[in-house]
Amino acid sequence: MTDLTKKQFDNAALVVIDLQAGIFNYGGPEGLSPYSIEEVVKRNEALGKAFLKQNLPVVLITVSRPQFSKEEEVAFTALVPELAALTGDDKVELFTKYEPSAMSIDALRKWLAAEGIQTIFLTGVITSLGVAKTAIDAHEAGFNLVIATDAMSSRTKEDHDEYVEKHFPNYATLATTNEILKLL
Repeated sequence: MTDLTKKQFDNAALVVIDLQAGIFNYGGPEGLSPYSIEEVVKRNEALGKAFLKQNLPVVLITVSRPQFSKEEEVAFTALVPELAALTGDDKVELFTKYEPSAMSIDALRKWLAAEGIQTIFLTGVITSLGVAKTAIDAHEAGFNLVIATDAMSSRTKEDHDEYVEKHFPNYATLATTNEILKLL
């Protein structure tokens, strides 16, 4: 399925989109498809641990809303526990976005540049929203992209498959979690 190479891990970071308690606790994507919430979280946890073991950065992106109070924002943007457990590592970076694309975060763009990141391994939810918009903007900004097709999910299988089959191949290398883990 993939043209993934070991070289793609040079100057790379794992970027995880919107795996936060608020998405799942406040009427968010219940019944993700084709992969369940549990499958997506488990695969992202495995990828995060593997990247950190290789001393590669992990960037955890959450989404919030400008109208939230500070308390609402803290509750909504709390990472799922499996990813929150990774935050004790100094190679983990946290950013909050207020737009669909993580590339809308000025501090993230500056951090990526300062770290010399050239390749983004992208995962998260929703395939056609936060993941897709971040992928397009990252590609347009000149980053190489590897998209972990089974470490993300959407509202419907058809929605997920459309992006994996028709859109992402135009500007990204596609790989499964296992294919990525085998090369790490």
